[in-house]
Amino acid sequence: MFGVKTKIINRLKKNFYNINFNSLTSSVKRKTLALLVKSELERELQYVDIQQPIAKKTNHFASYILKKTTDYMPNNLGNWSIKKPGTLSGKLELTIIETLKKQYNCNKEIVGHFGSGTTEGNIYAAWIGRNYLSKKLKSKNFDKLILIKSSLSHYSLDKASDIIGIKNFEVSIDQTKFNLDLAEFELIINKLYKRGYRGFLVPLTLGYTVTGTDDDYLAIIKIVEKFKKEKKDCEFFIWLDAAFTGISKIFDQKKFEPFKNKQIQLLSTDLHKFLAVPYPASVLLYRKNLLKHVAKPIPYIDQLDSTLLGSRSGNMVIASWFTLINLNHQKMRKLINESLKEKENYLDKIVKEKIKVTIINNKNSLQACLISHNKKADEILSKKYGLSSIEYPLLIKNKTQVTKIYKLYFFTTLR
Repeated sequence: MFGVKTKIINRLKKNFYNINFNSLTSSVKRKTLALLVKSELERELQYVDIQQPIAKKTNHFASYILKKTTDYMPNNLGNWSIKKPGTLSGKLELTIIETLKKQYNCNKEIVGHFGSGTTEGNIYAAWIGRNYLSKKLKSKNFDKLILIKSSLSHYSLDKASDIIGIKNFEVSIDQTKFNLDLAEFELIINKLYKRGYRGFLVPLTLGYTVTGTDDDYLAIIKIVEKFKKEKKDCEFFIWLDAAFTGISKIFDQKKFEPFKNKQIQLLSTDLHKFLAVPYPASVLLYRKNLLKHVAKPIPYIDQLDSTLLGSRSGNMVIASWFTLINLNHQKMRKLINESLKEKENYLDKIVKEKIKVTIINNKNSLQACLISHNKKADEILSKKYGLSSIEYPLLIKNKTQVTKIYKLYFFTTLR
């Protein structure tokens, strides 16, 4: 029998990516194939290092509940912020939203729903923002609307801009803080206003994918409020792309209140990054009055849908809920501190190398990055530390500079 199994395993290994699924009639073959898939994922896991943006393995809590519920396929269709849910996963989605609202110190005006990730969040925000601005400006002419982003912004904003049919404009980043340049932003909105633009979609980032830095959203809002006082015929729609740090900020800041400022309309954050819930798992929070700009009826379930995807995974909602109820501030604070200490120790080693690199280190972020300035630095980072670089185009003082960047992530492992 052992010889037969060995032959099956060897044949499946040889043709792993070209298996004829019609031939899998034997339970032995199916079980063997399942083991091979698992072993391949385990092999990939060995190559995960500090340059990987997210975990490749589900957190312990999510893994446990998913094993218990793997035979079921709950579908979340609709928006439970509008109508009370009747299913388990719908009720748990609402529970997650209410839990995070408390953590973000939100009032009843803020509602939300579960999504697939911040790419969806950016597209959703741009869609709502376009309709919101069009209504505010009493114009169906989208030519007066424009999306403003930095060169560090997530590429999904280009998708969003394309999908909603709005042009986008790139603003320089601050060369010292590596976030949206405040002076350039003020200059650009004045220039765009003179060109005839009256509606501005402004996505701001908390935890840039490459650098881990945050946009100074409070300072940007001050610029916007000053601008709106001077120019009475313009409107802004501002949201926060907080994919990487939207959850960690709950635990590492005494009071994170993004919606306290009325200019912030929406926040999107991912649970499959910091919390290692399996894809797709994210949360979008926003002001309830925005729903009228996108809500569509679903006649066959007597429900309004104001989401982008419509049907969404109930399993990931359950996994996210189970993860969140097993956490507390003290535990998370301890794990975050461990990660931050690991980051500082790692960066200290880089400093001691005395090589020509710029270290971008947002003190409260579990991310960091290195910018190399010569071949010697590249050689040490590559050979001694096993790091790989990316060539990244940064717009600085209106000139694009291709910069060699080494991304670093120090994400907490939940246990």
